[in-house]
Amino acid sequence: MFNRGPPNWFWPLFGTKQSESGFPLGSACLLAVALFVWFIDADLCLNPELVLPPHMQVWRLLTYSFCHKGAPSLLCSAALLIVLSQRQERRWGTVRFLALSLLSATAPALIYALLVYLGVGSPGPVCGYSVAHFAMLSAHCRHARQRKILHRVPVPALPWLVLGLTSLLLPDSPALLHLCGVCVGTSCILFRLPLSNRLGV
Repeated sequence: MFNRGPPNWFWPLFGTKQSESGFPLGSACLLAVALFVWFIDADLCLNPELVLPPHMQVWRLLTYSFCHKGAPSLLCSAALLIVLSQRQERRWGTVRFLALSLLSATAPALIYALLVYLGVGSPGPVCGYSVAHFAMLSAHCRHARQRKILHRVPVPALPWLVLGLTSLLLPDSPALLHLCGVCVGTSCILFRLPLSNRLGV
């Protein structure tokens, strides 16, 4: 009953087979870090006022992604890491997957901080790994061979559909930060790194 997973049309989008066994090292490390930060209750959220001068706490551009305000947010990020990230890692390899994951978290955060500094959006701490998921999903959909889902929904429109649903169902979610993630993933920046295609796991 608990092994059904997503439907069959879901897996071709990510270029892997549901039958592959084992949990990749990179995804396991990201999940372990998120759980560790949750248990120690560290304040590593992204606050644009602290990232930009004069404070320059630039590490928050990455550490915010491993912080979660509540258990539902943590469980959502963990579920997406288990279901999606491991398949992305099998497709790209551990080294490239980790590099793209870090870029998927930091690039949208930097753009978000600059936008808030310019007066777009409301300042305040934000956190969660969801923005990295948005960026990685957008990049995946941009290059997916499958053109439509359920013969109706265009694959490139999937991240925007998820973004809209997230904003409606979770009004407290950082919509501007998620938008930055989708834009970074859609712009193909994530696929311009000259990284090794496969390593280990």
